[in-house]
Amino acid sequence: MSLRNHDPALQGLDPGAENGAPERDIQNGLVVVRPALGTMLVEAGLVTSEQIRTAMDESTSTDERLGEVLLRHGWVSETELARTIARQWNLPFLADSEVTVDPRASLLISPTEAHEAGVFPLGFDEQRRTLVAVADPTEGRLDQLRAILGGQVAFGVVTVGTLRRLYDTQALEPADQVDGGDSPPTGPHEPSQGDGSMGGVAETGTHETAESVSDTQEPERTSEASGTVELDALSADFDLGVEAIARARARVGHLVRELHATQSKLGESERLLAETVEGRENERERLAQLETSLAQRDSFIASLRSKFSELDGSIDTTP
Repeated sequence: MSLRNHDPALQGLDPGAENGAPERDIQNGLVVVRPALGTMLVEAGLVTSEQIRTAMDESTSTDERLGEVLLRHGWVSETELARTIARQWNLPFLADSEVTVDPRASLLISPTEAHEAGVFPLGFDEQRRTLVAVADPTEGRLDQLRAILGGQVAFGVVTVGTLRRLYDTQALEPADQVDGGDSPPTGPHEPSQGDGSMGGVAETGTHETAESVSDTQEPERTSEASGTVELDALSADFDLGVEAIARARARVGHLVRELHATQSKLGESERLLAETVEGRENERERLAQLETSLAQRDSFIASLRSKFSELDGSIDTTP
């Protein structure tokens, strides 16, 4: 049984699509032909032709992809396989040590959608596109992510192990907690020792007053710093919210266009159905006319036969 049925990192794999002939995808109305993964692995010297043939035979019977069989036998490493897939799709390869996660990216797609699509949102690139990790790219999967995220998406190929680790980290990550930002404790102040005179009492009072002002200003400065941090965080969240709204609008626009296209197809189908019904009604009318004509012809023939019979009876055949 294939591991795809149990491992989220392998969900949605199309069995056998890469095993034989080159893959064909349609992009912008053009057919894009990619070299077969097995051919690329052999040409790179990572596996032998015999191993590819054996893996292809096994994939047919086990419903596994070629890469899964090769990994199971240990004939190729996850990194070698992922690098080859990245070259096949002309996408960057992201090593496990290079993968970092921006928590804001996870707000753009739900964990359920990410698991079902076999991807993981990592963050944003220099062009402010959402960077998404994928272990097994397909045109259907990439188009699905573009529709969800509004089209502004950049993809990077990772190993199955890296994708699985990202899923596990997401599942174990606790909810974000915001610290209260307690002010540092302030210890008691020692009063100044006076000489017992009125001057000494006045000096002590002045010292205590200065320290009281200092104690009052320290929490104010801490509160101001905390407020600045919170403002920066709110500003970042606001920017992220604006981006999310823009992506949501783009996605809604995409869905509206799909709805209009579906409605157009439905209208065309209804028109064809109406034409078909009308054609059948016309055929029925024509059939009724033919039946009437046939009945009239039969009546005419019967009339002729009757007249011939009368003529035969009236002819005297005696000599």
